Amino acid sequence: MAINRHRIGSNLKDIIKRHSIDCDNAVFYTFWFDHITEAIALALPPDHGILVSGAHAHDIYPTQGVLKIHKYRKLAFERMTKLFAVSKGGQEFLKNEFSGDSTSKVTLRILGSKKPIRDVISYPSNSEDAVTFFSCSRVDDNKRVTLNLTLLIDLARNMPELRFRWIHAGDGPCMSLLRTSIPTQLPSNLTIDLKGMLCNEEIHSIYRTEPIDWAMLMSRCEGLPITLCEALSYGIPVIGWMFQGQTRSSMTAQAYFSPRIPPLKNS
Repeated sequence: MAINRHRIGSNLKDIIKRHSIDCDNAVFYTFWFDHITEAIALALPPDHGILVSGAHAHDIYPTQGVLKIHKYRKLAFERMTKLFAVSKGGQEFLKNEFSGDSTSKVTLRILGSKKPIRDVISYPSNSEDAVTFFSCSRVDDNKRVTLNLTLLIDLARNMPELRFRWIHAGDGPCMSLLRTSIPTQLPSNLTIDLKGMLCNEEIHSIYRTEPIDWAMLMSRCEGLPITLCEALSYGIPVIGWMFQGQTRSSMTAQAYFSPRIPPLKNS
């Protein structure tokens, strides 16, 4: 709602004043081109401060449940120095939204990983090795991490001759639901390691040191699935939901996307 943008903008003005922030020597950056970006545009004095934002999916295209108010988007765009779109389609959509972008503010910056593909990918050769699955995401309603749990339990029960291991990096509002969804008696051939929130360096350490066989992402929707791009850059095949953004990721020959996995209750 419009009132939220003005309230956040007013709070930001107070922060700028309280901390004596020199807007002429400050860069204001937002990951999404949404109401927060618009609130910053409202808070900044005209012609002062550098405002930069990224733009992904829900903050570009018409999205159910996401309210976009054009006059505030237009204001933010006018006060913006650069707007980085993560896809060519998003870049073109934004240019059209803002009448061709005559000032060339909308710039393409594709997200992903520059890490090299691993020379050797570890696959279990016998029942003494664990087939290792890795997932890295926020634990919320959209990411549906409980589907990862369901998949691993089903695999362990149906393939008792193999050992399975699931590592998850990330936290979020549905973490307690995920933990309580883990049965008190897991299949004996399944181990689960919920690592919680990790920094980026720790994530890449897992990719480099753990013998990961599959990466997973069961989101209902995504823009560009960075966690899958990172896994693919390490030569790890991926399992995911058939969401729009996966078609823009590279190396899709190594990916399996299924639209048929039934969602869990409350997931």
